[in-house]
Amino acid sequence: MSAYSIAAAKPGDVKTILAFLKDAYSAWYESQYPREFIEEFVPPLVLHNAMTDSLGPSFNVVRSRDDIVGCGGWSFEDSLATPIDARVGHIRFFATSPEHTRRGIARMIFEKVVEEAERHAVSTLKCLATLPASRSYQALGFRRVGAMNFRLGSGAAFPLARMEFACAQSCRRAANGQGIDP
Repeated sequence: MSAYSIAAAKPGDVKTILAFLKDAYSAWYESQYPREFIEEFVPPLVLHNAMTDSLGPSFNVVRSRDDIVGCGGWSFEDSLATPIDARVGHIRFFATSPEHTRRGIARMIFEKVVEEAERHAVSTLKCLATLPASRSYQALGFRRVGAMNFRLGSGAAFPLARMEFACAQSCRRAANGQGIDP
């Protein structure tokens, strides 16, 4: 029996998910970015999630007992408000608790995301990843297709990697690789 369970997020989970994301992202970025940068970047990121009407066609939470230890999903909308393409899905808010890394949680979520996206005839999944997280996405089968800077209110540039995953690749093939949790 697995120590983890995965299920679709419910509307009542939103506040708990937002708190989890804020804590997880802050912890992940703490060793990689200056504190003032985290304080400026993480709240808008979490606020953006709170302002979306839904969590997307597929947003999942992984729990250990009653605690959320991972989450992530996809939607047709992206973070840049580009026109919707029904063949393209966008990864949304993947995170794993730092205390539960390297246990297959991100891969578990990703397998569910790919399964659901393929059911909606999505052929490509895209995401904007922090540079450290881009390694995790590559381990899941994404390829880096470009870069961009997200401008914070202070004018500071936050570098992001543009990543893509071809859903025609078998989720099982991606799952067989060596992965790390973002």
